[in-house]
Amino acid sequence: MLDLRQVPRVFDTKPWAAHLYVTEQCNLDCHYCNEFNNSIPHPALADLKKWMDHIRNLGVMRLGLQGGEPLKHPDIVDVVRYAKSLGFCKVSMSTNGFLLNRQLLADLEGAGLDELQISVDRMTPIASTRKAMKSIVHKLDWFKDSKV
Repeated sequence: MLDLRQVPRVFDTKPWAAHLYVTEQCNLDCHYCNEFNNSIPHPALADLKKWMDHIRNLGVMRLGLQGGEPLKHPDIVDVVRYAKSLGFCKVSMSTNGFLLNRQLLADLEGAGLDELQISVDRMTPIASTRKAMKSIVHKLDWFKDSKV
């Protein structure tokens, strides 16, 4: 249950939301994005926990997990679980969706993920986009039975 005393007031000077980059790595190399750097190792889970502790101690209530591609981080489910244990009222993630599978979605839901945003490169009908969309669209059906 959310403690309303922890919810920031309208004129509170504390930040209410923050984004944490959990990795610089990505499985795609989109022309418009500079977040693709597979040579940089993932931050250790212990470091991510320290950063989340600091963010939460600032009074932040919403945490967005981003990257690169957050699903590339081998401990992403543990990252979500730890964020929820700190009392963030909303934990979200932005992904390209290519690495998502039913089990991972179930694991993220079980860890407490509140929102999963799937980013689409473009909506123009070029061959590579049609192929990419086919690999993502069927995954949207998985959300029918999910709380994410």
